[in-house]
Amino acid sequence: MGEQYQVMTAEDVISYKEWVKKAVQQLHESKPDYIFLTESSAVPFGWTLKNAWKARYPNESVPKFFRTSITHGIDFNAHDYFSSFYDYFDKRVADKSKKVLIFDEYDKDNNGLNGAVYRVKDGIENTIKSENNTLRKNVSAFRTAGFKNILTFSGGYGLSKQVYGGQQSLDWIKEKEKITGKKLYVKPTGKNYDLPDLGGRIEKDPILKRRALDYIHDLKLAGKESGIEARQEFEKKKSLEGKVTSVISIGGLLGGLLFLSSNITGNVIDNMTNSSLNWIGGILFIIGLIAGFVYFKSR
Repeated sequence: MGEQYQVMTAEDVISYKEWVKKAVQQLHESKPDYIFLTESSAVPFGWTLKNAWKARYPNESVPKFFRTSITHGIDFNAHDYFSSFYDYFDKRVADKSKKVLIFDEYDKDNNGLNGAVYRVKDGIENTIKSENNTLRKNVSAFRTAGFKNILTFSGGYGLSKQVYGGQQSLDWIKEKEKITGKKLYVKPTGKNYDLPDLGGRIEKDPILKRRALDYIHDLKLAGKESGIEARQEFEKKKSLEGKVTSVISIGGLLGGLLFLSSNITGNVIDNMTNSSLNWIGGILFIIGLIAGFVYFKSR
């Protein structure tokens, strides 16, 4: 019997797994060196994305994940963070030429689509007119810190209506659960509005921390399972394509040889001319060669 989910409902597990399969594929295609998750709602997705990436691409390196807490309540200004602003980035990414991707779950123009996945965008070009203040301020901060290769990615908003924490107290969460009749998922981190901190804050309440760890366990498990499923689906598709390609290759080569040999031996099929046989045989033979090349190259 496999690992069991601690807090996530079966419905949410399905939603998260379907979403992360698409998200990891898009993120993998963009090849970021580092992924920064915005506090606090985007941070939980990091555990799902990281474990899905590992399982989907087991022989490849995984980007390094960090948190970033340029808050909604602060118009970005590096001086607000004193020297800690530059220290924060220097400790995590010394080489500012590396490709960084800033991930925020919220997309203002598409927030009703229940966790839809959006394409990776060029952070500098696409956030100038963005209505997503979190991404806009983070891109501004990263540019100030010296980064030039910045990407942004939005998606995941609305996957579950049961995620709270980061700012709410234990009493608030208990009252919310009493009203809704549902067990809430507790986020492990949150923003620091009063004392600006680029890394945000970590949940300290022992009960909420335990519940947050259970949520993290489920996020990791959902990511791992979705990555394995995506890899198996890819391998199955690749195997089927290989079989079809091999059939085309063999059929093309044999068909080409048949028509060419008919022409050479004088066994002309019905009233077809030698020229027609040459053309058909040559085309089939070339198709067979191309299919064979594709088949062996993909193996």
